[in-house]
Amino acid sequence: MLAGGDRRPALLLRRRRPVERLREPLTGRVAEKVEHAHHERVTVCDLHEQVFAWTRPYSRLMVPFILALAFAAPQPPVWIQRANVPPPIVAWRLADVLGTPIVEGIAVDRDATAGTLTVSVVDSRFDPRQIVRQRDLPGSRVRWLRAGTRDGLFRFQIAVDVIDHGQETAYLLRVRRGFQLELARTMRGRNLSSRVFAR
Repeated sequence: MLAGGDRRPALLLRRRRPVERLREPLTGRVAEKVEHAHHERVTVCDLHEQVFAWTRPYSRLMVPFILALAFAAPQPPVWIQRANVPPPIVAWRLADVLGTPIVEGIAVDRDATAGTLTVSVVDSRFDPRQIVRQRDLPGSRVRWLRAGTRDGLFRFQIAVDVIDHGQETAYLLRVRRGFQLELARTMRGRNLSSRVFAR
């Protein structure tokens, strides 16, 4: 206290004491908690920065490829592809439609120029494999392909559902003598069941 009873300097010093106290180093658990919180904050921040820096370009470039890969139809066996079936093969199935001990390959390829789908029966007894039955159908896309007794048809039957200019048609083909598959039945509709020709 100064002469004359002036207390202002003492009050000013008293107000600064908490500030000066904060400038002193933290001790004990308080320092550990602050340091631990700081490390957690830095770790979380760094982690999010790494994730966003790596995943954003990855997702933009790879997601279309991943989706295409996920929804792409599996490739037919190599022996079917070597039977002079022109690409692209848009549908295929293994079935016994000729009555032989070894199953045949039924493949459907698309001719975008002609706007047709060609159904081929590949005989696996030959080396190299050969197309022994075939028929062209109008269409650009295959919804489903079924063949033989395993799919609820007669052994010599092949069923295929195609889309042509937005119209859906299911065809029932029959293996007969000769090279060309015989057209037995047709059915038009929307979202036709794969068992529409089942026995």
